[in-house]
Order: sequence, then structure tokens, then C-alpha cells
Amino acid sequence: MEHSVKAVEFQLYEDLVQMQKMLEVMELDPALTERLEECKELIRTKRYRVAVMGEFKRGKSTLINAMLGLPVLPADATPTTATVNRITYGVEERAVVRFRDGREQEIPVDRLADYVTKLTEEGRAVSETVQETVLYYPSVICQNHIEIIDTPGLNDEREMTRITLETLPQVDAVIMPIHARVPFSSTERDFVCQMLESKNIDDIIFVMTFLDQLDEDDYVYEDYVEAVSRRIRQEVFRALEERRASEEVLRKAHRVLDQVRLSGVSASLALKSFVSNQKKLLAQSHFEGFLNDLKKTLAGRQMECAVWKAAAGMEWVVTHLEEAQREREGFFRREEDRLREMQRRTQRFFGDFSQQLEELFRQQPDVMELVLEPLRQEKEKATAAVIRALSGVRVAEHMVVFQAINPVILQIPEQMDGCWQQQLKPMLLSRLAQVLEQISVVGNQAGVDEPLMKEYGYLLQEAEDTWTAQSFVWVDGPYPNVPDLAHCNFIRYFRPYLQRSVQAMAQRIVDTAEAVKGSCCAQLPERNEPLRERLAQRQQEQYRQLDGQRRAYEQNLDNLRQTVNQAWSNTQALLREWEDGPRVG
Repeated sequence: MEHSVKAVEFQLYEDLVQMQKMLEVMELDPALTERLEECKELIRTKRYRVAVMGEFKRGKSTLINAMLGLPVLPADATPTTATVNRITYGVEERAVVRFRDGREQEIPVDRLADYVTKLTEEGRAVSETVQETVLYYPSVICQNHIEIIDTPGLNDEREMTRITLETLPQVDAVIMPIHARVPFSSTERDFVCQMLESKNIDDIIFVMTFLDQLDEDDYVYEDYVEAVSRRIRQEVFRALEERRASEEVLRKAHRVLDQVRLSGVSASLALKSFVSNQKKLLAQSHFEGFLNDLKKTLAGRQMECAVWKAAAGMEWVVTHLEEAQREREGFFRREEDRLREMQRRTQRFFGDFSQQLEELFRQQPDVMELVLEPLRQEKEKATAAVIRALSGVRVAEHMVVFQAINPVILQIPEQMDGCWQQQLKPMLLSRLAQVLEQISVVGNQAGVDEPLMKEYGYLLQEAEDTWTAQSFVWVDGPYPNVPDLAHCNFIRYFRPYLQRSVQAMAQRIVDTAEAVKGSCCAQLPERNEPLRERLAQRQQEQYRQLDGQRRAYEQNLDNLRQTVNQAWSNTQALLREWEDGPRVG
């Protein structure tokens, strides 16, 4: 049975879309939907990255130049490439350097050597700052999202080898140049094993370079290619056996190596023929056959790789779905525990409210201590003012003394009332506000999600109205019961009068503060009852919502399992049939 690649792609894409929609509804790990989106993008674009990798002095850059038809990349008899150079399709030829610090710089193509080679110390220093260069080029090979990646040579320098090996996980296939005079060394064999063990490498294409260095009279091209292919196959399978490769790696090795894709070419002759238009050189290079086979191979593998990797992405989602489900179910358990704990804390807050409020009042400074010192200072000021008035009396007569001290004494109530209004009342209101603020914070921390300070703020206004009536009143005096002020020790009488009156004022303030406190302790618990009921209703509603979300989740989970299992089953069946039968485009 023939299976159209397009049909497989279409079915796989539809399954990915359906799975993604279900996962979005489920609000599971975003990594799952992101992976499915990557798979969809892969099927849409079929992006295929082909790296040219091999040992140094294998003519990698020259080979790529021949594939492009012009000497675009720097190439030399000595190892030159020091960075990763990515060639992608572009209508106009241009180059962009991407530095390790995140900067990008567009440069003329003919200046690539200044950034990507290590022929000079200056060039080496610059190349060490480069992450990669991207060459946009109107190449037929690079059309339809195929990228060619040039890498530094293996076994050149440790740093160059590191750069090349770090590129492996980013590519889909490898074109591996081997030298026609010394085909397939032991290090090349080990590198092929490493590529076969890499999960992302889809295919390996071998190219014998420097074919022009062989004497044509000493070999038959087809026989030599077959002999080298056999050597590659035998050496690699022997090495894989020694490495105790897994069944998966061995299956991949058979797919890639049972019919080794190997061509022998002279890239330098091909490049000369393209530049000079000498068809004889092109024939001698054997490059045209290689290029045609390469285009067909890449086009076919590009489509297959996109399907297989998208299917692998779907499989990854399937295997990670259980973990995502556990995380989501853990979320519901944590939410339920959170609601239960919040309910317990709010119940405890309301149940212990009176005790907590009393404790907060107890923690505040004593009211008597707060008011006595400011009143004492005002009392001393008043006494000093009376003494100054008496010291100005020059005639020892009753009316003279009275007229001297009476204006001062008349100002004392106003002076004391000013102390109350400007110092004591704001201080006591602040004290009350602090208590209300503290109990509000305790409530909010316990899960009461209403503005408690706004709820309790009316008490501040009540307290202010109550305390506005406070005023200084003489308990007795201020004048002594004597017939003549001029012949008595007025200060001796005045000090006790003023002291008793100030003490009485302080006591009234304390009594009023206690009354306000009592009013708070009586009113707030009653005020809390409607609040407690509203909060309990909201908590019950939150429980109902959470339960509804869980039920919906469980229903969606059943649907998702069916969708995922069916999609994955369909995909596996399609891939098995597609792999077993002939494919059509």
C-alpha cells in the first residue's frame, strides 16, 4: 500500500491541533502545549539542519563553497574555520555575525574571513567572541527551510572540537567529508558511532573529498566507492558491538549504513568549473552526480524527519502527561488545604477576637502615664506665669494683687484645653487607631479579605466626638478663702488647687479612654457577625468553585486521555504502515 507523505503529515497535524486544544482547556504544564506547537511548526516548515562535520583538513568549507557554486566561505590548505557558520536561504546575499554577548552585526560577505578564521592572532581573537555567523544566500539547496552548517574541524584543537560537538544536538543530518587518500580513520569511525547514538541525528551522508589527488589509472571509481562503503559499514558495526550499543542505535545504524550514501568528489575542481564554466572539470570532479543525489536525499529526508520528529514530540507529550496530571491534581489538593487552613484561621480569629482586642489594648502604654507629663508641663508653665505676675506687684493691696494675677489665672483653662486638643487627644486617637489597625492586620493575615480598618473606622469618629467635650475645670479655688490677697502666701494655696484640678482632668481623660475602649470591645464583636457570615458564605462558594473545577478537570481529563491515546495510536499505526510500505510525495 502506498502512503502519501502529505496524508501522514495532514493526519499528524490534525491530531497535534486537537491535543493542543485539549491541553489548553486543561491548563496543564505550558511546556506540553509549547512542545506541541513546536511539532506543528516543524510540520509546517519542515526545517532541516544539515551540518558538514569531520576531521580538520577534509575540505569542509571548500565542499560547501562547491555546493553553493561560488567561493563564499573562507577556505585554505591549513585549518581555518573557527566558528559555526550557518547558511540559510536569502533572496539577497548578506552575512550577519552573532556575538556571544548577544550583539548582532551585518557585515559584507567578503569580510567573513575577518570573523570566522584563525589564520592570524587577530582573527583568532575576533572569532573567540563570535557565537555564529549566518550567511543568507540564494542557494537552491537551502530553499524550503534547509540550512547548511559549517563547523570547525575535529581533532584540530580542543576548543574547535568542543564547538563542533556542541553543535550536534542542533542538527538533523550530517554530511561527513572523508579524505580519499586516507578514507575513514579510527577517529572518524568513533565520531560516526557518536552521531548514531545522538537521538536527533536523522541521517549521515559521506563524501570522499580530494578525489583529484588519486591517480585515475589506479582505481575504478565505482569499485573504490563500494570498497570504502564496505569499510565504513564494517568498522562502524564492529565498534558499535564493542560499545554494546542499544537495539535502538543498531536499528538506526542499519537504516543509515546498510546502503551507505557515499560519493567521491573533487570539490576544488567543481568550484573551478563553476567559476570558469569548464564542463570537463565538472565531469572530472564527479560533483554533479553528488549534488543531484544530495538534493533528492535532503528533500526526502526533510519530509520524513519532520514527520518522525513531530511524532517523537507527540510521544514526549504522552509520556509527560501523567506527570502533568499529578501536578494538576496536586494543585487541587493544595488549594483545598489552603481553603481549609484559611477557614480554620478565620474561625479562630473571630472566636478569639475579644481576647485579642483586649490584649492589644493591654500592650498599649498606660493612658495616665501618657497624659500626666504633658499636663505637668502645662501646670509648671501656669505656676511660673502666676509667680511672674506676683513679682511685678509693687503695692501690697488686695485689688492690686488681684488685678495682677487674675488675667493669668483666667488663661489657665484655655491653656490646659489647648494641651488637650493639640497634644493629648491626637495622641489618644492615634493609640486607638493603632489598636484598630493591629486587629485589622491580624484579621487580614487570618484570611479576612475585607478592608477591616474601613469596617472599624467609625469608632475613631465616635471617640473623637466623645473626647471633644473634655475641658479643664477648677476643682476648688483658684483663689483662697482669705479677706486680703496682699497679706497671704498665694502660691502656697494656688499650687494644691492647680494640682487637684489637673489630676481631676487627667482622671476624666482616663475614664473616657476606658469608656471608649469598653465601647470598642462591646461593639466590634457584634460588628463582626455580619462580616463573619459574609466570609463564611464566600469560603463555601470557593469550596464549590474548586469542587466544580475539579469535576470539570476530571471530565476533561477523561476526554483528554481518550483523545491522546487515540491520536497516539493513530500516529503509531500510520508510521508503521508508512515505514513498511512504499511512500509517495
